Amino acid sequence: WENLGQSHVDAGETFSAIQAYETAMDLNPDALYLYGTLARLYYEAGDHDPAYYDRAITAATHALEFNGADHWARLYRALAYTVTAGELR
Repeated sequence: WENLGQSHVDAGETFSAIQAYETAMDLNPDALYLYGTLARLYYEAGDHDPAYYDRAITAATHALEFNGADHWARLYRALAYTVTAGELR
């Protein structure tokens, strides 16, 4: 599922990539490193549905719990907060 997700990312198919990565997480909940990837994809999907910005914040927060040095997760969380004018949680 991870490889399929990456194939969708490479093809610019954000929503299909999200589905594949979510399936990968469902099958392997220990794959915490995928939260950073999902944060980016959710942020990108937010252009089509603003509800995805909240999902980006949540995924990025989980990614940072797993790896506090994940600068991409910090970036996408900050961007999603900026778009939603949310407060840091």
